Amino acid sequence: MVSVSLTQADLMLVGDRVSENTRERLKAAATEGTPEGYSIEMTEDAARELASKTANLGLTALAAKVREELDGLTSQRRQR
Repeated sequence: MVSVSLTQADLMLVGDRVSENTRERLKAAATEGTPEGYSIEMTEDAARELASKTANLGLTALAAKVREELDGLTSQRRQR
């Protein structure tokens, strides 16, 4: 599992540009972490899919944020 932190603005931006299905999955996985942010718990495959979709939509900062979390998970596994 991967945990990605997104702000309310991030979620609104993504929500306006992705499919209804993706939007519903993000909402279902979102838990409030801070007053202005959310933590999204998702599988690695779902995180890769989100990174790809956001990059294709020109949301490169969000794609980079998701990929950073995926890279961190990969680094942790290599250290074991």
